[in-house]
Amino acid sequence: MYNSPEDNVHFKASGVRVIGICPGPTETNLMTCQQDKALVPDWSIAANMQFMENFQKPEVVAKAIVYMIQYATPGSLYVVEKGGLYNTNIPSIKKIRERVIYV
Repeated sequence: MYNSPEDNVHFKASGVRVIGICPGPTETNLMTCQQDKALVPDWSIAANMQFMENFQKPEVVAKAIVYMIQYATPGSLYVVEKGGLYNTNIPSIKKIRERVIYV
């Protein structure tokens, strides 16, 4: 998902605006009840300890979604982390690609 002229064309034709959100670690069962399901339990413990200091409340993500519904442009992608909402700028593939090998 990225901002492109085509996104506005589709929005004008359909009235449907597609936007994306990438929430950071959020206090949900998905994040807090997975320790016993890890392939290597020590990894899960270490990950949970790292995430604990960065957990955000689900309400933070909900507020971000409300903002996005009101103001986000078609095709935009946002990250919500540590109480902040960040609009991403994903470059076009033409700007970032580097051919490694011809196949």
